[in-house]
Amino acid sequence: MDAYAQGPSLPLLDKTIPQVLEETIRRNPSGLALVSRQQNIRYSWQQLANETAHVAAGLWSLGIRPGDRVGIWASNCTEWILLQMATAQIGVLLVNVNPAYRSHELGFVLRKSGMKALFLLEKDARANYLEILEEARAGQKLPLEHVILLDHPSWFRFLDVSSTAPRVGIEPDDVVNIQYTSGTTGSPKGIQLTHRNLINNGYLVGYTLKNHSGRYPLRAGPHVPLLRMRHEFADVPGARHPARAAERELRCVGDAAGGRGGTLHRSLRRADDVHRGVGASRLLQIRPHVASYGHHGERGELCARGYMTMKGYDGEPQATAETIDAEGWVHTGDLATMRPDGYFQISGRLKDMIIRGGENIYPREIEEFLHQHPKIADVYVVGLPDMKLGEAVLAWIRLKSAVEMTEDEVREYCRGRIAHFKIPQYVRFVDSFPMTVTGKIRKFRIREIEIEERGLQAAASVRTA
Repeated sequence: MDAYAQGPSLPLLDKTIPQVLEETIRRNPSGLALVSRQQNIRYSWQQLANETAHVAAGLWSLGIRPGDRVGIWASNCTEWILLQMATAQIGVLLVNVNPAYRSHELGFVLRKSGMKALFLLEKDARANYLEILEEARAGQKLPLEHVILLDHPSWFRFLDVSSTAPRVGIEPDDVVNIQYTSGTTGSPKGIQLTHRNLINNGYLVGYTLKNHSGRYPLRAGPHVPLLRMRHEFADVPGARHPARAAERELRCVGDAAGGRGGTLHRSLRRADDVHRGVGASRLLQIRPHVASYGHHGERGELCARGYMTMKGYDGEPQATAETIDAEGWVHTGDLATMRPDGYFQISGRLKDMIIRGGENIYPREIEEFLHQHPKIADVYVVGLPDMKLGEAVLAWIRLKSAVEMTEDEVREYCRGRIAHFKIPQYVRFVDSFPMTVTGKIRKFRIREIEIEERGLQAAASVRTA
């Protein structure tokens, strides 16, 4: 049985990023396009296009060609926007590298993505990124040919070319961006996003915010909207496939699964409520105007489809097929129920994911990392309830014989090698683990034991919606 809800239907834009930029310049070349306060930069649309052309020419002069990958390892900045716009123009895929990554994670992404060039800050208050890169590259044979530092002479040399980049043929459903997130195997997977994904995200965020000037934001990095692209809403029906409705659908597919994962409680809000927010995720835009199939309140797996879902996992067709079904539904792995008022409440997870302060953490990735320590024989990682962050990371560790280890030693081993939010807040050394009769780990028992012994009952009872 299905509990089913669909968001409001709107025509989608079936255009590429370069097409929208060109249309915007024809309408309003001198209009304000981008503001970077920390860099004291303000670009009009024409200036943005000119700077984008310089970056595209620089990429082409490096030998970067359609289908190649280029990495950006930085927080929000003007160069981030220029690289996304320029790579989009020449058919190149921009790979987002999380600024929290350290050598262990960075090395994996360098190998997995096959990027030929990486743009990064040399260092900031949090880390020396160039040193981390050197550590990640050590002993590896990588396709990475060019390393260019932002706000540095190497960036200006990169721009100092007299040639221009040629126009290349690109389509709205071409992949333009890859963002890495941990997968069910414990290793990060590359999420493929298309021109159509990014353009419609920007357009519909603007529509949601009721921006009557006809401008809408395009995300400048993973979280903060910096760039605003102008598009007249009257032109929307003229898109090449106007019949493609802007579906934002969620369904809860009933199954008998229960008890797996933690007990995270949160609700997804209806579209008409979220429209009053800023930068709301498309997954949160639910309006129960489609008939419900089955019983409200029945628990099942939360699934989603629409313009906001990925095209697939980069280079992993089997993992893609396991996540996106034949009807285009993305299976989130979350257990949820649909309430009569149209809200979806997540009550657990099919996957063992920990959500700490909005960051998705996959225990197996941390487990595999800690297994590399010479003193550790076995380790299991689970999430514990936390009043401030929602969940915190716990590691149960069994040491090899005749060795000793402290909690601080575990954290120091992690520090600088994995992202700070993955470092275990809690560590317990044990002689054995709770197992089933068939030899499978009972992680829910670890969680129950820790909640009791650490007095976390109050945090465990908190509903975050």
